[in-house]
Amino acid sequence: MATASRAIEFGNTRIYYRLRRGKRQKTVGIAIDPVQGVLVRAPHGLPVVEVDRIVRRKARWIVSRMDRSAGVPVAQAAREFVSGESFSYLGRNYRLKVIRSRRSETSVKLVGGRFLVEVGKGIPKRRQAEEIRGALVDWYRAHALDKLRSRVHLLAPKLGLEPPEVLIRDQRRRWASCDSRGCLRFNWRIAMAPLSLVDYVVAHELCHLVYHDHSVRFWRALRQLLPDFETRKERLALEGPRFIL
Repeated sequence: MATASRAIEFGNTRIYYRLRRGKRQKTVGIAIDPVQGVLVRAPHGLPVVEVDRIVRRKARWIVSRMDRSAGVPVAQAAREFVSGESFSYLGRNYRLKVIRSRRSETSVKLVGGRFLVEVGKGIPKRRQAEEIRGALVDWYRAHALDKLRSRVHLLAPKLGLEPPEVLIRDQRRRWASCDSRGCLRFNWRIAMAPLSLVDYVVAHELCHLVYHDHSVRFWRALRQLLPDFETRKERLALEGPRFIL
């Protein structure tokens, strides 16, 4: 079954979807997958402009469904961790380049518009993918901590707050959380998202330090901080399932 990536505009929101065509597919079907996001199945002969039109017509329903399942997917993407694969950082895609190193440890650098991974010597081929994934996760965690701290320090004073402690966690079903001590915990995967979505997650949790529920006052505070928070919220729901490793 052939698969292609597509996108349509719905107001200020871009809906990404995967288009699959099958010989036995007679009608257009749309499903929300927790890992792959929006899946559209269509007959072979149906023009892509017609598929886009149908997706656009169902856009409000798609946004609603994605909003209800906005948690982080629990399954891991089908990655091979080989040169040429694309990985996102702050909303921009970077190609992976894998080389063998003379050093014992595996390292990751973002240089020249690429993720350069030097695999430590002595790592057997059968373990290379696992080694590369682990090194990439460590890189994301470190850079997520640095970026999230800077955004917290930028946004917290706008709510009259002292910047709270920031921790990075491997949370599977949420982007962030806060505890009774005022500590903010963020999912390292949010570092894959554009900065506007990072700021939405940060602002959301900061507002929870003031209002512990989703009351009218909470949403009012969030709107004052980010007037377009609803657009960002919808975009995170739609694009979030792609931010996996």
